[in-house]
Amino acid sequence: PKPRNPVPPKLFMPAGYSKTIVVFVFCAAVAAFCGQSAFAQGMLVPAGFPPQADSRFTVCIEDIGVRIENNCASVNVTQVFRNDTGNQLAAAYIFTLPENTISSGYYVWEDGVKSSGAHLLTVPAFCTKRVEVEYQMLIPVYDGLYRFNLPLLRDISVPIEEFSVSVSISSSYPLQSLYSECRDFQLFKPWQNSLKDGRYAFAGYFSASDFTPTGDCNILFKAVPFGSDNGQIQLFTHKVQGEDGYFAVFLNP
Repeated sequence: PKPRNPVPPKLFMPAGYSKTIVVFVFCAAVAAFCGQSAFAQGMLVPAGFPPQADSRFTVCIEDIGVRIENNCASVNVTQVFRNDTGNQLAAAYIFTLPENTISSGYYVWEDGVKSSGAHLLTVPAFCTKRVEVEYQMLIPVYDGLYRFNLPLLRDISVPIEEFSVSVSISSSYPLQSLYSECRDFQLFKPWQNSLKDGRYAFAGYFSASDFTPTGDCNILFKAVPFGSDNGQIQLFTHKVQGEDGYFAVFLNP
């Protein structure tokens, strides 16, 4: 249970600590305070303001690339923010990492040069700032079904001007089922098992202009080792407290 009057954690940087680690620790602490969906993929928050989406920054570009190899996913998120005010702003970049993250990196682009991200970013008036996050995570398995969750930036007052997401899957075994559970778009529809360089490969892509995500994207799949019992029917259920539940049935003809 949350305390009656919770106080958001303050941002600090002890001497000798990695700036990237401090930023991500801050994100995890704030996520616990406000809930993970409050931040999802990442946003800029003006210094001294509450950790929530702010209309002073417009997301010009959000490009997400996901590579899945068996049960490991590598995710790259590139975002370009624009300061829509007439004043220079200092801001913190907030990004919530998944629980199963095994490695990560946070970078900022300045004059075409990519470098490790700083504690606070300075964005001049009517200028942009490009931020990039990379992380690798293990995909949880539920009853033989892999379920990869891709959080999306939500609860924003201004739509993302240019949004794109690409997902590639490489599996040692053919897939019995593959489904993208995304409220705003669909991936892998239709799909089929196809060999590429000795592995089974699948790819999905979506892009849109002036896009406002209303929910996260989940990718579910099941790989079937050769000679195993393939099974014909799979039932997958999901329920989040306070929201309507749903179920999915996979039929393998």
